Amino acid sequence: MKPLALAALVLAIAAPASALSNMEKTVQNDLRKRGVSEDCLAKLTTNDAARITGWKNDSDMSAGTKNRRIKDEVNKICRR
Repeated sequence: MKPLALAALVLAIAAPASALSNMEKTVQNDLRKRGVSEDCLAKLTTNDAARITGWKNDSDMSAGTKNRRIKDEVNKICRR
């Protein structure tokens, strides 16, 4: 593979990964503010962060339902 093509491939793969990393950092910071321990935050996956972000941004869901789902998900993550 030519070096230029390889560099383009690396950039194409790295760009989406950095966006997910920002999402994970945002979720981790939000959970830290809620008092979640660092041990639990270390177990957080990209899938977990995407699920929590989806609930936080769902305009059809009530605030109480959002809080309950996030709390239940965090408890599930901590039990791993």
